[in-house]
Amino acid sequence: MKTKLSISWMHCTSCSKLIETTLNKNEFITNAKVNFWNNKALIEYDNSKISNNEIISIIKKTWYEAFEDEKLEVDESKVWFKKTIFGFVLSIPLIIFMLYDFFPKLNYHDLFMPYMAIISFIIATIIQFTLWLAFYKWTFAALHQKTANMYTLIAIWTTTAYIYSLYSYVNYYLSNSSLIALNWSKIEWIYFEVSALLITFVCFWKFLETKSKAKTWDAIKKLMSLTPKTAFVKIDGTFQEIEIEKIKIWDIILVKPWDKIPVDWKIISWEASIDESMLTWESMPVDKKINDNVMAWTINKFTSFEILATKIWAWTMLSQIINLLEEASISKSDIENFADKISKYFVPIVILISILTFIIWYFLLNNDFETSLLLATSVVVIACPCALGLATPTAVIVWTWIAAKSWILIKWWQSLEKASKINAVALDKTWTITIWNPFLQDIKIFWDLDEKRVLEISYSLENNSNHPISKAIINYSKEKNIKLINSENFKIINWKWIFGDIEKVKYFIWNLSLVNENNISVPDNISKIYNELLSEWKTVLFLTDDNKILALLSVSDKVKESSKKAIKMMQSMWIEVFMITWDNKNSAQFIANQVWIKKENIFAEVLPNEKWEVISKIQKKWFNIAMVWDGINDSIAMELSNLWISMWNWNDIALESSDMVLMKNDLFDIISSIKISKETTLKIKQNLFFSLFYNSLWIPIASWLFISFWYLLKPELAWLAMALSSVSVVINSLLLKVKIKYFSTISLILLLLIFTSIFIFFASIN
Repeated sequence: MKTKLSISWMHCTSCSKLIETTLNKNEFITNAKVNFWNNKALIEYDNSKISNNEIISIIKKTWYEAFEDEKLEVDESKVWFKKTIFGFVLSIPLIIFMLYDFFPKLNYHDLFMPYMAIISFIIATIIQFTLWLAFYKWTFAALHQKTANMYTLIAIWTTTAYIYSLYSYVNYYLSNSSLIALNWSKIEWIYFEVSALLITFVCFWKFLETKSKAKTWDAIKKLMSLTPKTAFVKIDGTFQEIEIEKIKIWDIILVKPWDKIPVDWKIISWEASIDESMLTWESMPVDKKINDNVMAWTINKFTSFEILATKIWAWTMLSQIINLLEEASISKSDIENFADKISKYFVPIVILISILTFIIWYFLLNNDFETSLLLATSVVVIACPCALGLATPTAVIVWTWIAAKSWILIKWWQSLEKASKINAVALDKTWTITIWNPFLQDIKIFWDLDEKRVLEISYSLENNSNHPISKAIINYSKEKNIKLINSENFKIINWKWIFGDIEKVKYFIWNLSLVNENNISVPDNISKIYNELLSEWKTVLFLTDDNKILALLSVSDKVKESSKKAIKMMQSMWIEVFMITWDNKNSAQFIANQVWIKKENIFAEVLPNEKWEVISKIQKKWFNIAMVWDGINDSIAMELSNLWISMWNWNDIALESSDMVLMKNDLFDIISSIKISKETTLKIKQNLFFSLFYNSLWIPIASWLFISFWYLLKPELAWLAMALSSVSVVINSLLLKVKIKYFSTISLILLLLIFTSIFIFFASIN
C-alpha cells in the first residue's frame, strides 16, 4: 500500500535523508522517499503490519511533524516571518551598540556603552532560547544521523559565543560587584550582539526558503481548484445539480454551453464542438459526435448536449495527472546544497581544532583557563560559516535581478544549479515554437476569380461567426483592407461550416465531407493540392457555390520569427533540441523542418500522460534536460525533467510551478537563462572558495599557532575577520552585474590581493 504524507520543519536535504533512512530501516516499510523541497513523503508499506499513525509516530521521533491531511499543514513561511520580525525588533539596540563600538566619537557614547553588557545579555538570552530552539533540534537530528551541516556549526558557534560572553560577564561582576561597566567604558570580551544578530539573519533566510518551497506545491492545489465542483445529473427524469464526487458510472449528465466537462464521458445525444486546449494546448476546437469520448475539464463551446459518464472523477485523466505529478515530485532526487556538503567535513574539523587549541594552551603550555578558552572560542568564531551561508544566496539575488531585467522570472536558487548543467531542451510545438493563433496560410483559386474577390466572399460569410477558423480569415482580410459585403440567408453548420447569399449568389465554406455529401465533384488537380495541404497538417476549407469548387483556403499555426534562430543557436552551444507534441506526425515534421530540428528528435502523437515516458527516454542519453512548458498537460513530464521552463500565458499554474517563466515568450530567453546560470554558478564556486579560503587561513592564526613568527589573531579582531569573509562574498556577487570580457577572472584576482592584504595587516597587529 502507498501513502503520501506532508512533513513540516525540514530545514535542508540532510533532514529529508534522516527521515528517509529512519523509515527505510523499518522492516514493514518497503520503500520510503522524502522530498525536502515540497515537504512530502511517498511511503510503500505493508498495511497488515503497520498503520499510517505508526508511520507518523516514527517520523515524529526524529523531531519532525507529519500529517495525512494537507489542511493540517503548518505554513512555515509565516512562522519564520514572525520570528524574523521578532528578532530584528529585539536586535535594534544591539545594532546601535555595534555602531558605537566602531565609532567611539559618536554623541552619547559614554552614556550608552556602560549598559551594553546587561541589555545585550537580556536580549541575547531571549533570542537564544526562543528563536534558536528549532536549530538545536536540527543539530541533534544531524548528530543522530552521525553527520553535520552548516546549522550545526552555527548552533555551536552561537552557543559558544553566548556561553563565553556570559562567562566574561559573570567574571566581571564577581570582580567589580557591578552589572554595568565602570568608568563610563564597556565590558570587554562580550559577544552577545553578534550571536543574536546571526540568529535573526538565519531566521530571515529560513523565511525566504520556506516561502519559495510553499509556492511550488501551491500550484498543484490550484490545479485541483480549477476543476468543476458540480454537474447536472439526470435523477428521476430531471437534471439536478450535484457535487462532482457523487457522480457514478453510467450517470447521464447535461453539459451546457461554455461548461467544463466534469468527468470523462461519451456523447449520447446531439453533437458538440469541444475546446481541449487546457489539456492538449492545441488551438482548434474538436468536433465530436455521438459515441465520441472526451476528457474531463475540457470546455463545451456552443450548444447543450447529454453525455454518459464512463469514469468517476478519481479515474479521469486530469485526476491521474495530479496524482502522477505529486508522486513524480516526491520521487525526484534531492538537490544537494553546496554549503551542507562542505559543512559535513568542515564542521567536525573546526570543532576538533577548537578543542585541541584549548587542550594545548591550557594543559601543555600551562596558560590560564580564561585565555585558553578565549583562543578556543576565537577558532570557532573565525570559522563561523556566515560567508559559507551567503555564498549561494548573494549570487542568486544578483542573478535574479539580472534575469528580471531580461524579463525572465526565476523561482529559486535550485533553478540556477539545474540550468547551468542543461545539455538538452524539449519543446512543445504549439505556443512554444509556434504563435498558437490560427492564421490564413494559403489561398488556392481554381476559377475566374482573383484573391480579392475570394477574400470578400469568405470575409463576408465568416464575419458572422466567432470560431477560431473564422477569426483567422477575418483578421487576414482586415489586414488586406478587404471590403465587407452584406450576406443573406446566413447559416452555420456544426458551429464551423457556413453558407449564405452574397449579392444573390449562394456560397459555402465547408469541409471535404460536406462537399462530397452535396455531390460537388473534386477534380484530381484540386484533390492533389488538398492532400498536399493536409500533409502539412493544415485545416483546409472549401469555398464553393452550388455546383463547383471555387477555392481552397488553408488555416494553420505559424512559427515564431525567433524560433528558428534560437534553436540554431542552442544547437551551436551543443544543446540538443527535441520536439514533443500531441499533434499529428505530418504537422510535427512540417514545423520541425522549418526550425531545423532533427527527424530523430521529433516525438509526435504523444498523449499528455505519456510525455513523461519520452522525457525519461531522452534522459537516458541526455542526462540534463530542460522542458519548456506551456500548459497543465505537461505537468508530469515537467516534474521528471531536470529544469522546468514555461512560456508566459494566462495560466498562473505555469507561473507558480515552473523553475523559470519566459515573460516574452521568446526561445532566445532559454539561451539567456542558461548563460546567466552558468556565469552565476561560477560565481557561487568563487564565493565558496572565498569563504573557505579565509576561514581556513584564519583558523591557525586564531589559535596562535604562528605566534613564534609574530603572526597571530587578537581575539577582539576574530569576529571582524569573520565578517570580512562575508564582505568578500557579497562584493564578488555584486560584480556579477558587470558584463565585460574576462572581468570575472580579473575581479577574482583583485579581490584575492585586497583581502589577503587585509589578512596580513590583521595578523601583524600583535
